[in-house]
Amino acid sequence: MRTVLSLCVIISTALACPIKKPSCSDVPKICPSDWDIKEFESQYATLAFQGTWRVQMTTPFMVPGSEPLKTGLFCSCYPSTLNELIFTDTTPCDDTDYNIEYEVIDQSFNIFTQTLEQTKTLFSPAYGKSSKYAIFNVGTEQYYKTPITEINPFVDEKLIRHKIEGFCKREYTVAVIGADKCWEEYMVLVVINQYENLFCKNDYLIFVLTRAVVPEWSTYSKAFDDIQRSNLNPYHLMSVDQSYDSFASSLSPTGSLIPTGSIIPTSSSIPSISSETSIPKVPSIPSVSGDIDSAIQQTSTTTQSVTKSVNVGNSCSSSTTSTTTVQTSSVIISISPDFTSPYDIGPCDLYKRYNGGLIYKGLDFGTVRDALSGTYYLSQCTPVSLGDSPDARIGMINSGFPACSLQITIDDSCMDDWNVNTPYMFVERGMNMRTGSIEETRGYLMSVYPADHEFSSTVFTLFYEGYYPNQDDDLFDFPLDGMICKRPYDFYTDTTPIILCYTRDQIPSQSIMNKITQEILRCGFNPNVLVRFDQTHKIDSNYVFDSSLYESPVTSFSSSKSLDSTLKSSPLLDLPKICPPSWTVKTFDDQCSTIAFQGTWRVQMTTPFMVPGSEPLKTGLFCSSFPSTLNELIFTDTTPCDDTDFNIEYEVIDQSFNVHTQTLEQTKTLFSPAYGKSSKYAIFNVGTEQYYKTPITEINPFVDEKLIRHKIEGSCKREYTVAVIGADECWKEYMVLAVINQYENLFCGNDYIIWVLTRAVVPEWSTYSKAFDDIEKSGLSVNYLMSVDQSYDSFASSLSPTGSLIPTGSIIPTSSSIPSISSETSIPKVPSIPSVSGDIDSVIQQASTTTQSVTKSVNIGNSCSSSTTSTTTVQTSSVIIDLSPDFTSPYSLAPCSLYKGIQIYKSMDLASVRDALSGTYYMIQGSPCSFDQSQDARVGMLNTGIPACSLQITIDDSCMDDWDVNTPYMFVDRGMNMRTGSIQDTRGYLMSAYPPDHEFSTTIFTLFSEGYYSHSIKESTPLNLDEMTCKPPFEIYQYQVVLSIVGYSKGEYLILCIANQFNNPFFNCGDEPSYNLYCYTRDRIPSQSILANINQEILRCGYNPNKLVKIDQTVEIDAGYTFDRSFFESTTSCWSSSSSSSYSMSSSSFSATSSSISIGC
Repeated sequence: MRTVLSLCVIISTALACPIKKPSCSDVPKICPSDWDIKEFESQYATLAFQGTWRVQMTTPFMVPGSEPLKTGLFCSCYPSTLNELIFTDTTPCDDTDYNIEYEVIDQSFNIFTQTLEQTKTLFSPAYGKSSKYAIFNVGTEQYYKTPITEINPFVDEKLIRHKIEGFCKREYTVAVIGADKCWEEYMVLVVINQYENLFCKNDYLIFVLTRAVVPEWSTYSKAFDDIQRSNLNPYHLMSVDQSYDSFASSLSPTGSLIPTGSIIPTSSSIPSISSETSIPKVPSIPSVSGDIDSAIQQTSTTTQSVTKSVNVGNSCSSSTTSTTTVQTSSVIISISPDFTSPYDIGPCDLYKRYNGGLIYKGLDFGTVRDALSGTYYLSQCTPVSLGDSPDARIGMINSGFPACSLQITIDDSCMDDWNVNTPYMFVERGMNMRTGSIEETRGYLMSVYPADHEFSSTVFTLFYEGYYPNQDDDLFDFPLDGMICKRPYDFYTDTTPIILCYTRDQIPSQSIMNKITQEILRCGFNPNVLVRFDQTHKIDSNYVFDSSLYESPVTSFSSSKSLDSTLKSSPLLDLPKICPPSWTVKTFDDQCSTIAFQGTWRVQMTTPFMVPGSEPLKTGLFCSSFPSTLNELIFTDTTPCDDTDFNIEYEVIDQSFNVHTQTLEQTKTLFSPAYGKSSKYAIFNVGTEQYYKTPITEINPFVDEKLIRHKIEGSCKREYTVAVIGADECWKEYMVLAVINQYENLFCGNDYIIWVLTRAVVPEWSTYSKAFDDIEKSGLSVNYLMSVDQSYDSFASSLSPTGSLIPTGSIIPTSSSIPSISSETSIPKVPSIPSVSGDIDSVIQQASTTTQSVTKSVNIGNSCSSSTTSTTTVQTSSVIIDLSPDFTSPYSLAPCSLYKGIQIYKSMDLASVRDALSGTYYMIQGSPCSFDQSQDARVGMLNTGIPACSLQITIDDSCMDDWDVNTPYMFVDRGMNMRTGSIQDTRGYLMSAYPPDHEFSTTIFTLFSEGYYSHSIKESTPLNLDEMTCKPPFEIYQYQVVLSIVGYSKGEYLILCIANQFNNPFFNCGDEPSYNLYCYTRDRIPSQSILANINQEILRCGYNPNKLVKIDQTVEIDAGYTFDRSFFESTTSCWSSSSSSSYSMSSSSFSATSSSISIGC
């Protein structure tokens, strides 16, 4: 009884954009105004632009959860390296035309598979061939199996889009924001689209490309300045490794990395305009136009086939097959024979009008007191609204709009057994969605009958101050014979017996919900007449009962102000006659508004709807009673490849969450313009799958010979007509839909069905108020709407394969950023390279797909056989690396309290440790990181972003005695600064973190260094340094990190993982811990087998190698490092301009308890 309270209360009364185009300057509006866009000043420039470009710096990019298919511009994390682009004019035999359309090969070297990987693209001028701006719309093969979605997609009606067909599966837009004058040295590309990047959230993707494999340092400096001039951040770039150039070139038949050279596009953000959301000309996706069979797979149906064979003699037989399609309902719930309750039920005269409903009887008074005490949340209820006054108060008999988050509290200051003669203080609280305020209604709860009555412990009366300014009138007289209760104070004027369901938990479990449903069925009531009540918001404060307040003669309605309201509307001219003349129907004022209308909408308020006796099949718009909740609609233009047409026909998925079955349910629909595509009114005739097994019948059906009807065939089983009667100007916040047809609704009689939808899951209170006003302007009432619960959002989203409630996500499609390729591009006379002219399928073989065919033969006698062949196309990834069962290591792993989800080496012998931690290693793979944008920052393991390259570490090996846990060893982290071309050294001491008897004394180390920045890096979670005995050997080494060995092979590689967790701007990991991991090898260019083993080590320890990047080892630091003890014992650090040591650890301090430290062997 502490879990669920079902109050059966008898209710004796009725239950009841236009988008404005901003003015554009000369620079296209899709580019930020501070970008310095380059131009092609002459026909010669268009020729000079061609050829091979090497990607030297890039924003690391990986979209989590989208299954990358291959390396390249849009998958630049490990194992991608050596990225190149080669640009070829689409008119290669004509060097006199001004042509800035280019066939481009994006090629990279996969160092895991040791193969070259290619992606073909077409760079088309985003604003036509007459435009001089170096802005390209890029059609490309796909980099990811799952289309990636843009953040904040842009709209530009002048942008020329690609057709999504043939090789062109995705598109994105890129601009050149930096280059030398003659396109001979470098250029900087920026992707205008933005995506959910694992590494640099919300950053633009930037690519710096050069002609030279190893450019001059001054080239980097020029590119750096260009990036900053456009107000972008160059510090989040990574240098691209070129060290595999000679090896990778040997794999190419031409001896060149890219068959005719290599060029690299700089559009950093990978294009991901899925065919569902892009809106170019000449649609590549078939237009539906009245038939939506292909919109989404049928749901809630099963097919059964039965074959019967009959012997007809002569060794022959005949067979017949019958197929039956069965539609099953996930809404209608049956009583379970397995459900039991310790409490008896019986008939009561008060419920005769409800076809013999049964109620609890004979409860002991201790149980009653426990049940009627404390706080409960309204979980399911019969929706009720008994008046249209704006001054009405929300509560159990006013649970329609604007009510949400309703709860009741019964005074539990004394928990003696229930006394039938005692009135108990009661309060009902809830949130008013128009005002955002919490409203409270006071009352007293007491038994109806004397102690010796059969129902003395289960039938109660609630006396309260009321929910409406005027007393509710009963539809018929209610028999009060035998009742002994009377109002404790005069101002409790309403006597309203009630029926409702409450739970102790705001969001109850599935098992609790099922028990509630069984209780309702057991008592003879139908759970489908209830709605799941909105508990999205929680009232945090607890209610404190004050008896003096309850005994007050002042009520909530003690006011003399008038409660009457007159609704005024402003009817439109030429409004179709099927709409009531008072409705204010919205219009689509231009083509941009038809695009803005698309995307995902959340149903926040709805007219509860259920047609009695029609056998509902599933939840959704037309079955919004219990167990329906979390309703969403996603609109997709039926011509997604054409952003220039005025199209208001949409394929729409109606999806909801069934809280009984805990599943998502979908209904596909087609919204077609009710009066043709030339009409601007937002009135739709909707063809839909069926919500009910039995067709539901209209009340007062309307006739309009101009209305364009659906064909009732295929998936279109039903149709209805809907109008938009409210919305914000740009379709970004909310809209209000009203169904013009009227039905015999169980809940609201002949009222129009209204849906209020918003973009946000939890909108602002002001949004509700705007929708409220729009509804009233059209002469409709908001008081019969129910707020739709959104509290299951995170759980329901987890059921979707994409992690989004609606499979295609909740992004609002716009006339997004990608130009279109015309199929009539000019063709050269005698091309030396095949001309593409809008289609480059023949330029390079399709990659990352395999086709499997399976043939099955069956002998049917008479030496005859039949066969069937099934063909499956499988897309495989060359990026995702799996743990091999064949990999072994002589060293064991163990979990450590310093790490979450990572295992590290333990118990290495001291000789192996000394061998591992000695000499020089090159950083091959590493976590991208940068914690400061200062030009004074030093490159190294904690600053691997631009301008770092050629990173290496060296540990003093002048004495190779076994490792001593009490000895600090000289350590130097070296690298090249790409802006200055200088070599930077960072000194430090490496020593064991724990004493010799500790489990991890030989695998966990502390590095004390002079630091990479002029200030300390703040840890997101301070590291626990208990039991560590090390301390800085000299004052200048105050910068401390703790690192562990997670992989090692003698003479080959060393893998280190830092235990400290920093707020790394490169990573977007949410609440998950983010550890920096570094892979070092003895060889600057390790073999494939070594790299394969490194990745197995990484996977074995629980880390994802795709979170790493290949570190640039193109340039080698030739000079070996010679350790000078006096230099390491100096009191002057690299930051000693005004202070000798400016670093302080942000983690907890520790005390050193070890003996005195000896330096060296």
